[in-house]
Amino acid sequence: MISDGVVGSGEGKAGLGLDGLTEAARRSETGTAADTVRRIHSAVLKAAEDELDDDATAVCLAVA
Repeated sequence: MISDGVVGSGEGKAGLGLDGLTEAARRSETGTAADTVRRIHSAVLKAAEDELDDDATAVCLAVA
């Protein structure tokens, strides 16, 4: 689950799009929910150059 600040484009948003989101999530080395979210957050900060004005929320649930 993500907010529009992650995938949306425009001022203050990361603009990853769905492809960028998927690519970031697949970078998870451990495949855990926590590592997946960390990878997404890293991609968001890099894409936004640390200038987010919109929320950029990413939630990943682990199902056992």
